[in-house]
Amino acid sequence: SHPVLGPVHRAIFSSVSAVLFLSNSTMEKTLSAYGRRYDARQIYPGAPVLDTDSDGASLPETDGDKFVVATVARLVERKGTDDLIDAVAGLSGVTLWIAGDGPRREALQQHAEATDADSVRFLGRVPDGALHQVYAACDLFCLPSIYIEDEGDVEGLGLVFLEAQTFGVPVIGTHSGGIPEALADGETGFLVDERAPEQIADRITQLRDDPELYEAFSSRAESFVAERFSWERCVQEHLDVYGV
Repeated sequence: SHPVLGPVHRAIFSSVSAVLFLSNSTMEKTLSAYGRRYDARQIYPGAPVLDTDSDGASLPETDGDKFVVATVARLVERKGTDDLIDAVAGLSGVTLWIAGDGPRREALQQHAEATDADSVRFLGRVPDGALHQVYAACDLFCLPSIYIEDEGDVEGLGLVFLEAQTFGVPVIGTHSGGIPEALADGETGFLVDERAPEQIADRITQLRDDPELYEAFSSRAESFVAERFSWERCVQEHLDVYGV
């Protein structure tokens, strides 16, 4: 229904013979909106390979007893960062690192102050070559994205979930867009409802207070990504599509 993008998308999808989608969620939403006049196939991308040989992130000093929750995102409405701030505001012994920048940064900083979430640290934009430092230093990753339906703005998959799990970090995401495909619910992380900071808080507390569960999630995270999002699999599936 978008006045500009709608006609452009309809023109594109009416003139192609095949479309490859990075997630089942994206494929289903596209087919629902524009119909199926082409061969539609879903192929997961290979997981991002981060440079771990360089540094550059200035990370906050934390008390060794603090449980560090991190999010890596452009600070826009869709990322649900305000819900994450609300979730940690009432938790003791938890620090939140927000890595990223964007138009909502000032509003989010004000929101953190208003909720007395004094353990929230805004890291600003972290260079790609230094992201590994964030994942290696945090205990848990969370990106509680939301679907902004009137703009069609939704998380296509969530590559940051793959990045975090590659480092053995358990994750929390929402039932939104392709996020449920980027983690194994109850095995490498948890899924919660959109706009549900209380659910996020409960899951953070559960993983913080249950070392055995945490270790089980952590130990399965890397293999989950390696199996579902390997570059070998991604390349072979593309070669199959093109008949190579």
